[in-house]
Amino acid sequence: MLADQAAGEIAVRFALTQAVLSLRDVLLVAHSRGLRITG
Repeated sequence: MLADQAAGEIAVRFALTQAVLSLRDVLLVAHSRGLRITG
């Protein structure tokens, strides 16, 4: 059971990391293009 929990945590961390990196890329591209993001 501990292995399953560890695998679950790793999967969640990986997903969060990918989401953060994707969001950062979007923000960097938007900034480089001079777009304004409201909100």
